[in-house]
Amino acid sequence: MNYRQIISIIISNINQTERNLNGLHKYGDEEVIEILTIQLWKVKFLVAALTDDSYDAIKKHLEEEK
Repeated sequence: MNYRQIISIIISNINQTERNLNGLHKYGDEEVIEILTIQLWKVKFLVAALTDDSYDAIKKHLEEEK
């Protein structure tokens, strides 16, 4: 499994957690659920940014070693 596949799995898990939170709306505190949803979105955004930056940096480093 490569780096981007691992990050893709992390993002998929975050998406699933968001879907699970959506199911809690009828049972839980809307304000708390909304805060958690926003936090998950931030994590997903940061993971995506990290993926691109890290992948490019790793690729550049490996190419320099050749």
